[in-house]
Amino acid sequence: MAFIQIIVAVILAIIIYHFIILPQKVNRSEGLSLSSSLIGFGVVFPLILYEPIWVGDYLCLENICLKLMLLALPLCVSLRCLEAMFGFTPEGPRKNVSNYIIYASCLLGSTFDPIKQQPLHTTLSSFLRRLKDFLFSALAMTALLSILSPSNYSPFETKTISNMNNFEDMFSINHLLNNFLVTLLLSTGLSHSTMGIGLIYNIFYQVQTMKVVHNPLFTSKSPSDFWGRKWNMFIHLGLKGAIYKPVRIHFSRGVAVLATFVVSGLLHECVILYFYRGTIFTPSHGKNILFFGWNAVLMIMESILGRLNIFMWIGKNFPGPLISILVVSTALPLGHLFLSDWIEIGYFRHYGISSFMIIPLESQTFCFLK
Repeated sequence: MAFIQIIVAVILAIIIYHFIILPQKVNRSEGLSLSSSLIGFGVVFPLILYEPIWVGDYLCLENICLKLMLLALPLCVSLRCLEAMFGFTPEGPRKNVSNYIIYASCLLGSTFDPIKQQPLHTTLSSFLRRLKDFLFSALAMTALLSILSPSNYSPFETKTISNMNNFEDMFSINHLLNNFLVTLLLSTGLSHSTMGIGLIYNIFYQVQTMKVVHNPLFTSKSPSDFWGRKWNMFIHLGLKGAIYKPVRIHFSRGVAVLATFVVSGLLHECVILYFYRGTIFTPSHGKNILFFGWNAVLMIMESILGRLNIFMWIGKNFPGPLISILVVSTALPLGHLFLSDWIEIGYFRHYGISSFMIIPLESQTFCFLK
């Protein structure tokens, strides 16, 4: 499956470079053109949007984690294609076709030297450092899955919230703690899986890949720091070049932020729809758009309050971990809108199949008898 994705990504990267980026370099043009639109929307997008459906059906995939890996190609290449169509591909990948192939086909994002504008090659020290982080995150996943799975990832008693049907309970301490722990589990799982895949790219591509997750729940200093420097940097950078920068040319920063988060919500809606495809479950539409829309509001509010130096004052007078908790708490009341589908569809349960877990003997006996 991974080999097929790499081959398809390389082919599409060559198409994007030769038919979108190279004409821009030759004609010294920037921005969206008719030819790039025809190639992007007429060739690249139809191929990448159909690919996970075709491969998933052919392989009869049911594991949600494998389905998520399969979605890495359309998520990566679609953002890279839009970025190229609008003329915001970084200098290093634009330099030559080999650089762009590495940039666009490495589905976790490759790291480029800011001076030489060439991919940074894997070194023994960088590989061992990434391997150590991968093993540490594996231990963290074992602990979190072992603690949270017996309670179906809701260790603290609270009323069931799947949408917005109980406003008061959204601010209860139990609800906030449940959302925090599941967010921590999702963050650790994203870090662990991307580092594991990154090690494979380090070996076969011989280039360093970016670190996707930077401990967002305990080191974030503001909402913009959480989304812009800590959480899923690969998707953040893709959305920045594909959505934020093109919109920012014509509109204010607030409009560009809102557009970026709405597109992020739409992308997550598509991911969830693909997860639910072929299952007995029925997804609730619009929850991801609401969640990411709220976080866009938080970013805009931060921009307004930033002029009053409020965050600078908080940074000087509060300890770092407390600031991070306060930042994360602004999104936790609505966290269930984003997290509930991942629990219902069984993502963490499927993740546990490939992880070591400590299971109570009674639960193990019950499952065996059942």
